[in-house]
Amino acid sequence: MNPGEREMALFHAINRMAGDQWLLDWVARAFVGDYFVPVVLSLSLLALWFAARTPHLRERQQRAVIAGAIAIAIANVMVMTLNGTEWALRPRPFDIDPHAAMSASALFYAPPDPSFPSNSMAVGFALAASIVRVNRPFGIAMGLIAALMGLSRVYAGIHFPADIVGGAAIGVLASLVSVTLLRFMEPLTA
Repeated sequence: MNPGEREMALFHAINRMAGDQWLLDWVARAFVGDYFVPVVLSLSLLALWFAARTPHLRERQQRAVIAGAIAIAIANVMVMTLNGTEWALRPRPFDIDPHAAMSASALFYAPPDPSFPSNSMAVGFALAASIVRVNRPFGIAMGLIAALMGLSRVYAGIHFPADIVGGAAIGVLASLVSVTLLRFMEPLTA
């Protein structure tokens, strides 16, 4: 499943700036990597687990953190399942575009797994969607951080825009499944 004309135009509009803007390159290096965003999101979950004004809010936030962890597992299963389909044959931008290959090697590395869907976005949005239900500002901040990671991955030539949107959708869906599972298991979790 190759990207369409509109998606390629959007990809080029974002990726063509890579290598020309030192500040954007610096920010993209931080957000595109495998460490900064996952560590920030993990520390955010740790803060949510322990920090709350009331015992009731602490319990709600702890359940949301558990829902987020379950959502990550569900999202990863969904991504692995999709990677076994015809959509997994979608090439990465750096495989078909010379500028994307240059920016990917300068800002990141060439991941060997399929481009669609973005596993990073599935995980980031699974967490954000799980948290936004109990702590809206915190969940929105987590979603913005995940979205910046997605934008950075397009900027670096690692993903096409649809890969990011697909991963985000999987993450939100995984969160909904996780929350539903926890509702059915309510007596056990209490």
